[in-house]
Amino acid sequence: MKIPCSVIRDLLPLYAEKMVEQETENLVNEHLAECSECRQKLSAMNEKAEPPIETTRPLLNLKKQIRLRRLRAAAIAALCVFVLLFTAFYHTNKVEHVEWKDGLIDVKGVETITPEDRNERAFYMLSKLLPAPEKYTGEALILKTLGGSYGIMSNVYPDGDGSYTVVIQMYTKKSLLPDLMSIQYAVNPELSQSGRFLENNEENNEIVIYPVPDRVIYGNGSSQRFLWGKPLKGGLEVLPRLALAYYLMIAAALAAVSGLLWFIFHGEKAGIIMRQIFFAPIAYIAAHILLKGTATTSYFMGRELYFILVIATPLYFLFTLTWQVWLQRRKER
Repeated sequence: MKIPCSVIRDLLPLYAEKMVEQETENLVNEHLAECSECRQKLSAMNEKAEPPIETTRPLLNLKKQIRLRRLRAAAIAALCVFVLLFTAFYHTNKVEHVEWKDGLIDVKGVETITPEDRNERAFYMLSKLLPAPEKYTGEALILKTLGGSYGIMSNVYPDGDGSYTVVIQMYTKKSLLPDLMSIQYAVNPELSQSGRFLENNEENNEIVIYPVPDRVIYGNGSSQRFLWGKPLKGGLEVLPRLALAYYLMIAAALAAVSGLLWFIFHGEKAGIIMRQIFFAPIAYIAAHILLKGTATTSYFMGRELYFILVIATPLYFLFTLTWQVWLQRRKER
């Protein structure tokens, strides 16, 4: 029995979706083999059919976005806590001068020392300008300090007449940070410095300086005390370092240039690079303000630069993550 085309065409939607019985499918196949119009109808129906809706991928993308938001939020919180704690640590461990008072340092005189004399009680002054072999045997200047919770730092300055001046300064114990000893001073090409910290107490209160310098002075700035040797003509005043001001100006200039380029290339790949460069000097400036405020001079430039860089690093990532969160929220609006 020949089935009319109208009946077959009513069955075609179910046939195309494989939703007919096997007997019905056989009948449709027989009809399609003989009827070109119905074949064309089926072909057009298959072309217009929409692809099946993917339901798994959107859910996976949503889950990934939620996980990414949580990670960013956790990272931002951790960075904020680190910056706050490290800033508080800096302000509660500020280096403070110990002003001169009678008996703070007494000069014992010049003695002959041998390598066997080097022990944990002695603080040794070494300098490239005052070369001395590691196993030194010879004269040394012995100073005795007042026992207490102090740190000792020293500097060696070459004088115009070929002599050398040692400047000693004592600090409060809370400034003794062992991890910062090696970077207490930044390199100064005009000044040869040799600085070390020593925890000073009743059992550890000697300063052994070798070879014997031409003179020893206590204190920085205009408040000084001459301790040993030949007086220096014209005197010596140790001024605070100004390098932090230069670094701050460089950071401000770099921020201005990169910020302008970010604005010009906004929306392009170059703009993204300029944005990340812009965050670096901004992080440095923010770190400087957190630690130093508006002050730019320092007697402890190496130490304070170290702290600024330590704070600037998490601030850089904090600014980057915060910007990404802001972009994501703006995109969702």
